[in-house]
Amino acid sequence: MPSSSTTYGVPSDYPDQLRRVRGRLGLPQTHLAQILGVTPATVAKWESGKAQPPLRVWRQIMRMDETGVAATDLPETAAGTIRESDSSYTLLGSDTPDIDFSADAEVVRAVAEGHRLTYGYLFNPSFATEISRIDPVPHQYIAVYDHMLPQSRLRFLLADDAGAGKTIMTGLYIREMLSRRLISRVLIVPPAGLASNWERELGKLFNLGFRRVAGSEARDGNPFVGADSG
Repeated sequence: MPSSSTTYGVPSDYPDQLRRVRGRLGLPQTHLAQILGVTPATVAKWESGKAQPPLRVWRQIMRMDETGVAATDLPETAAGTIRESDSSYTLLGSDTPDIDFSADAEVVRAVAEGHRLTYGYLFNPSFATEISRIDPVPHQYIAVYDHMLPQSRLRFLLADDAGAGKTIMTGLYIREMLSRRLISRVLIVPPAGLASNWERELGKLFNLGFRRVAGSEARDGNPFVGADSG
């Protein structure tokens, strides 16, 4: 039961009482913070004694200790409901996930590194050259970075001689535009005899995966419509 001293102010042992109330109700710090309209870091400071909750908030905590937690205690921004299960409460429909420190460290590192790399182009204007298995020659670099990328999303004609690296320039342009989130779908229409070469080089050199579409697929429908058409 709450201490009688709460009638006049926040008791000196508020960190212990707060931990007891939260433990009895089975509320993680994140959920209690949502109910009180504060941040989880604020609740952590209260429980460690580094900060004292306002009297208004403390009285709300004491009411929770007496009456329990109801769905109506949640602010509208939480957009969730509370379900009682095994003497604990789970917030459903909340956009704020619980912090979980039990994940595999290598997985977390890989996800963080992947997120970091999505902004690599901001620090290196030719970022695609670092994440692709190529060493572009000057005319390829100039075509992509000096002429194509600075312009709006136009239609370009690469008309170099055979063996000059048109596939390389195309792959560089696609990779850079994907990094900048300026394109989401790409359609390449090569001669039938070169389709395998384009598919192989873009996959091997730029890690770009494409789905080959045959003319027969257009007989029964549009192969460029649907979730798997990207």
